Amino acid sequence: MVTSLASFTGQYASELLDQGRILFEGGHIAASSTQDKTYNMTVMDGAKKRQVMVRLELPMVTDIFCTCGPKICPHVIAAFFQLQQDLNIQPEAFDPALLTNAVAPDPNKKPKVIQKVEKAIERKTKPKIAPTKYEQNAQGKFSATRLEAKAVSKLSGSDFNPVFNGADDLLEEAWAEYEEQNFEPVFAIAKAVLTGILRLGYLGGNGQMCCDEAAELIKELYNDEDVPLDLKERIFVWALKASEKELYEYYDTDLVAAVGTHPQTAEHARLVLQFIQDKSATEMLSKTETDIVFRLLTESGKHKEAKEWKYRYALHYRIELITAALERKDYAEAKALATAGIPGRDQEACTQFLYEIAVAQNDPVALCHYHTEQLVKTGDLSHYEQIRHYSTDAEWPEVQRSLIGVLSQKKCTVPLHHILKQEKMAERLLAHVTAHRQFELMIDAAPILEGPYQQELLALLHRELEYEAPLNLQRDRAKLYAEKIKAIRKVKGGKAMVSQFLTELFEAHPGWKVLRFEVEKYM
Repeated sequence: MVTSLASFTGQYASELLDQGRILFEGGHIAASSTQDKTYNMTVMDGAKKRQVMVRLELPMVTDIFCTCGPKICPHVIAAFFQLQQDLNIQPEAFDPALLTNAVAPDPNKKPKVIQKVEKAIERKTKPKIAPTKYEQNAQGKFSATRLEAKAVSKLSGSDFNPVFNGADDLLEEAWAEYEEQNFEPVFAIAKAVLTGILRLGYLGGNGQMCCDEAAELIKELYNDEDVPLDLKERIFVWALKASEKELYEYYDTDLVAAVGTHPQTAEHARLVLQFIQDKSATEMLSKTETDIVFRLLTESGKHKEAKEWKYRYALHYRIELITAALERKDYAEAKALATAGIPGRDQEACTQFLYEIAVAQNDPVALCHYHTEQLVKTGDLSHYEQIRHYSTDAEWPEVQRSLIGVLSQKKCTVPLHHILKQEKMAERLLAHVTAHRQFELMIDAAPILEGPYQQELLALLHRELEYEAPLNLQRDRAKLYAEKIKAIRKVKGGKAMVSQFLTELFEAHPGWKVLRFEVEKYM
């Protein structure tokens, strides 16, 4: 069994015979001609293959059939779009001819689908005397988007891309099917039209209208109480995945919000949570999405997770507002939002915003504050250079004193030591190494300590040796002690101090042979 899904007339159908290969989104359509002028085409739909048959009765009519079985087939519709695009076929008319399942046409007999197309063409060329039942009821039953799209379509004429004229006719039939409560073809058509147009990238002209109308159809289906639950579940899953996300972005806060606000089953709720949580790993969530998750988590008794999502919404929404304020160059509002009650986990994001605001306003005070925070956090001395850059010569001594005080208070030992050494602040440097009693810092500070500061440093090193000497009787520890001896000997005045210290040490403890053996290597 095959299904006749779409027919269109075209005097350029003979061009199809010259094409052996047609590109197609996600794959290709491979076509080979047969004697009865029928093309057997393989449509690559992701990893799946669908057989599509094109029946040519030159020069006027082309029929498209698909073997996948449903009454309406999105593969044929997509193939129809692609044929028009690649071969530049300008159809005189197009009617989807929504038929029931039918066998392949007899080459010696005019198929019923062609008869229907001819009748449809004849019907469309006749002037309408009275409004149809659908038009009489449309205002009360369907949205303004639908009526606007219909009006634009009637006025478009031949100036618009023929792909969309065909899509609009297809949607016309879908609304008619919706009136008859034939819901399956409605979903199939809307899904196929939306997918086809967006993948081809034709959003100009009435292409946008067709996309809006297709999305409207899907929402109408989902919210209709007469639509079976199993179809609603399929609509729901498709709306969340939305053709691998490219369509989701098209009506992000519209369709998915509509289906997520009123999940039909517990499985729906689970899918909503999974989908939005997956999305949150790479994208910022909208208020609607976070509200949906918060409500579903609360209803399922997961109050701790719900509270976490509420917090995440507050953070994301604030970031959204700050970004919008920066785009408007409203720096006062952006700064107020970034500084008002920043929770601990928000601080990194908001601090970055404050930095961007400070750069945009060329605010040296704010920039110094930012680089101070980063220096405390990372220890990277490039931030110290930036603080010096944004401070005037008159301000610098006070800024420097304040910075050293902050580093001392925060116990940022290494960056503080390097700054004191770089600025040759001998008194502060000596106080620093005395307070922290780190041997490596003492040795590193030695080159810039002169006079009484040098003598005080040697006294510190002497106490270091006295303290550790009794602990270094084992060979492995004695080697480490000997390395310290070597380092101290390189300090100005250290060689004499070490010699005198060791002489006195071994006279007092002649039995410390292991330690003596190791240290004498460096004497």
